[in-house]
Amino acid sequence: MLHGRIHCFQLAERQVTSRLDLLKRHLNYADLLVIFVYVPSRACWLLTYDWRGGDLLCRVVKMMHTVAFQSSSNVIVCIALDRLFSVFSATRHSPDKANRRIRVMLATAWTTAFLIGMPQLFIWRSYVPFAHLNWSQCLQIWEIARLENATARGRLFDAESWYSIAHIGLIFWIPALIIVMCYVMVLSWVFINSRPSISRKGKRTGSLQTGCETVDTVLTRASEWNPLKTFSLPKMKDIKEDKSIGDALFVRSPPDR
Repeated sequence: MLHGRIHCFQLAERQVTSRLDLLKRHLNYADLLVIFVYVPSRACWLLTYDWRGGDLLCRVVKMMHTVAFQSSSNVIVCIALDRLFSVFSATRHSPDKANRRIRVMLATAWTTAFLIGMPQLFIWRSYVPFAHLNWSQCLQIWEIARLENATARGRLFDAESWYSIAHIGLIFWIPALIIVMCYVMVLSWVFINSRPSISRKGKRTGSLQTGCETVDTVLTRASEWNPLKTFSLPKMKDIKEDKSIGDALFVRSPPDR
């Protein structure tokens, strides 16, 4: 009988490890998108200050930038939700249901990332402000409209502002709020269930071990915030830099090559 209990415990532990490995693997996929899509394209632009990929590549690259950042944030949210459900959900004792839940959440995370990235195909354009120099930039439609028509500045401000708010909110602030709420709820549960039992006169309840394990897991998963902090905050700065490009285009033309 003892052997059977040990076998069941090992099986459950293996399922939990497999579930966490799946989450970490998908987080690595999202980070690889950032490393191999965002970083090279950004580095090329910083080296040349010129967009040489054409209009189609401009749209696709900007869409993949959003997909990379959004998928990273979404997967981190999945990790936080998995920790929350592992504590409060009635299916926490059913590894099969937990695995199905994780797969559904990950599929939703990636689908949402691509859906949020799709509008970038219509927002970004390749634009040549100096035709005689063959110098092009990958700009938002609002920047192009302002460059071609100075009177459009006031009319376009509202649409551009709402776009920026939605973009930063979806990539950073909404995921951050969900993650914080999940971990606050988990830590509250740990605190409540780890208090000394009154009936046992100061002795710890049996849930202390579970609470300690949960705290350890929460701290481990909290370390996965690094991609969110590393890549999302520079992204906010990049949007401001991209907005300043259009204003600088006609102030100072590039040197003849």
